[in-house]
Amino acid sequence: MKKTLFVIALLFTLSMQSQNCTISPFEAAIVDDSGTDTNVRTEPNGDVFLKLNYKDDFVANVVDYQDGWLKVNTIISVYNNYEITSFNGWIHQSTVGFWTRKKVNLLDKPKTGTSLGFIEQENGPVKVKSICGKWIKIEFQEKTGWIELEWLCGNPVTTCP
Repeated sequence: MKKTLFVIALLFTLSMQSQNCTISPFEAAIVDDSGTDTNVRTEPNGDVFLKLNYKDDFVANVVDYQDGWLKVNTIISVYNNYEITSFNGWIHQSTVGFWTRKKVNLLDKPKTGTSLGFIEQENGPVKVKSICGKWIKIEFQEKTGWIELEWLCGNPVTTCP
């Protein structure tokens, strides 16, 4: 009986965690530091079907997140003024980034975490380490912590409202 209750409690906890980490669509900048084109794949770690020129800046509309991979359905070229729409592709989290909107507090865990320090003013790009719901774990200048998405801007050439 105790074992059954434990299994039920564990399944309930896992279910609640996955529900809490469902993301709403957001924009992220492609900031691939590799010096090569950014690969867009058919699935996480799948075949490459599109390469984004490393000499351009791009903004991607992110609709899902899975184990370090972001599912995108629109990519906008910042400098060459074109859009790639109506597709589903995957890019690795290491190729995207954000800028902070103002002084932001990094937390050790989403929502109710303890402060780990601040990132002063508008800074970036900050790199994505993980995503859970409306919270993104970021890394910037040797600081790593969670920040609510509303305090990040995914466009490399404008200041978000």
